[in-house]
Amino acid sequence: MGPPDEVSVSFDGPSSHQMHPGPPSMQPFNPSQPPPAWSGPGQVPFMSFGQYGNTGNVYAPAPIGQSATYSGGGFDFRDEPPLLEELGINVPLITRKIWNVLHPYKLNTDMMEDGDLSGPILVCLGFASCQLLAGKVHFGVVLGWATLASIFLYAMFNLLAGPAGSVDLYRCSSVMGYSLLPMLLFSAASLLIPSGGLIPAALAVVAVLWSARTCSILLVSLLPQAREQQSLIAYACLLVYTAFALLILF
Repeated sequence: MGPPDEVSVSFDGPSSHQMHPGPPSMQPFNPSQPPPAWSGPGQVPFMSFGQYGNTGNVYAPAPIGQSATYSGGGFDFRDEPPLLEELGINVPLITRKIWNVLHPYKLNTDMMEDGDLSGPILVCLGFASCQLLAGKVHFGVVLGWATLASIFLYAMFNLLAGPAGSVDLYRCSSVMGYSLLPMLLFSAASLLIPSGGLIPAALAVVAVLWSARTCSILLVSLLPQAREQQSLIAYACLLVYTAFALLILF
């Protein structure tokens, strides 16, 4: 008997791969076919980095030369305000207030209607930094004294004003902090002159009078009804800034 004849079997029906295509990740890549939509129940959209752009996912790669946008809400990062503006720090306004205090005979009292604490904190840090260069670590002392001085002036001013009105602690602290600028200049000048003697004492008197006058005028401008009590308010301010001057001298 010879060898059995070879039998060829052909199957024209669908292959097992066609009958059970399996998950999309197991199929061969076809560039002409867009990726399947992600529509499974309870699924979370994922990041699409494909070449088909935004296919309904939350994020899609932005075209070259364009800024990234949030496709879900149409939000453009270029529309975001600057960080300092979000924090409520207005640098141009702080600069104008500083220059306003440094001109004692040209005070613009209307500029202090809107109080802020960014400028006073900057002044206190500059004051403490000058003390650090002089070998005195007074950061906590300066900030603590400034806080107590603000509370003291707030209570004193409202007691003197009486029922005529009141000034909030926020604006009172702002005025007190900006009026500390002459003391900051005195602290910086004390680094260049020898300690002791008549010159530092004379500079201390000038700085204290400058600060007290500025603070009293700005406080009274917040409540014009208390103008009759300006001399008593100036005396309270004189005591506050004398304490800072003694901190520099000793």
